[in-house]
Amino acid sequence: MTSLTEVPGEPSSAVTGPGGSLSDQLDGAHVAVVGLGRTGRAVVDALATLGARIHVFDSRESSVEMLQTPVASTTVADAEATAAALAQSPARLLIVSPGVPATGPVLRGAAAAGIETWSEVELAWRIQQDSARPHVPWLTLTGTDGKTTTVSMLSAILEAQGLTAPAVGNIGTPVIEAVLAGSADALAVELSSFQLHTTRTLAPLASACLNLAADHLDWHGGLEAYAQDKARVYSHTRLAAVYNLADAATEDMVRQADVVEGCRAVGFTLAAPGLGQVGMVEDLLVDRAFHAERRSSGVELATTADLAHLA
Repeated sequence: MTSLTEVPGEPSSAVTGPGGSLSDQLDGAHVAVVGLGRTGRAVVDALATLGARIHVFDSRESSVEMLQTPVASTTVADAEATAAALAQSPARLLIVSPGVPATGPVLRGAAAAGIETWSEVELAWRIQQDSARPHVPWLTLTGTDGKTTTVSMLSAILEAQGLTAPAVGNIGTPVIEAVLAGSADALAVELSSFQLHTTRTLAPLASACLNLAADHLDWHGGLEAYAQDKARVYSHTRLAAVYNLADAATEDMVRQADVVEGCRAVGFTLAAPGLGQVGMVEDLLVDRAFHAERRSSGVELATTADLAHLA
């Protein structure tokens, strides 16, 4: 585990583009978008503002008909035909819907053709880094169960402090919409394993995986691959990587994560907290992770009565 430094740095292993701003890299570039649900349409709109030549793919004619932004080409096809069309297209970058499986023909075909693949989340992060507000913090969360409830609570806590901090991502509102709006002070981001699979350079201020259980194994190709994608939530975390003491898999993810130097590991528990943990002492929620005297004592954050309305 790592220890906290006062000023988090930048992730040394973050992937960068070939040079110049993102708008410079994408202006005139051929970019494919697979999946034209709400997120896919938001991606198309964002790419259009960056000057990209957009090639869209979907299995439904109705989805293509809903598109209002002009694009270079449209293809309506099943997964196998989409993979073949992608291989023949001029696109060297693919922005993929979370519904496209890791083991399916589209992503396998893109990899074989040398086409770089990003999630909508990856594109949103890169757009923010290229914007006038690159330092808006993202607090990211994943887990097999409880993601939406926890991200909603996180957003509410931040909003109660007077911050504009929408809950975005897998919860419903595409991250890219919030980034393009440019009005958030922070983002509470729910991430699915599908989204994390094609996210590489995101560097959240804090991150958490609530738990891990067998789920979506057909999509990922097995439990090990599913766990690896969940663990991506911790990559490049700058301040706090939060894990569940009752789920050893999440602690192992933090131990193996490539985080920024000085990022602190923080465990949460329903028992009395040890050093570097947040937990319960009778009816008190107690912090022994962040306050100055944490080595010798804890600080009361709330009582169970304070949290009763959330039950």
